[in-house]
Amino acid sequence: MRHEVFQAIVARLASDSALATSLGGAHVYRRQAGRPAQAPSITLAENTESSTTRAGYRASKVRDSTSVLQVDVWVSESEGTFPCTGEDADLIAERIDEILLDATAPISGTRGWVKTTASQQFENDTCIWHNALRYAFRYSLTDT
Repeated sequence: MRHEVFQAIVARLASDSALATSLGGAHVYRRQAGRPAQAPSITLAENTESSTTRAGYRASKVRDSTSVLQVDVWVSESEGTFPCTGEDADLIAERIDEILLDATAPISGTRGWVKTTASQQFENDTCIWHNALRYAFRYSLTDT
């Protein structure tokens, strides 16, 4: 996924006041391998991407890309204050849906957002509620 597209998504989520209030700050990050997630927080990672060239590509150099983005919500039950339950993680996930699926205010350069999957797990060893959300969307790019 293009860096500027990924950063626009991070910025949109981080700048949402309702989300920041739920998380105790703008805790929205790119997921990093081998690094434990902070709770509460939201991490993002590209899951898959495919790209097709448009008719006339040799002249225009325009491709259409379809990306699947994984958004993870992390909430610690051991905190004891909001957000600390599976229901709290669900509320945060619902707010993420409202932001990413809002066709009246699309994220710059993107279009056609759909939620493809959602799941919730509880990690007994860390007392962490983890919601994993996946969204598919499209964007165009011009090769140089």
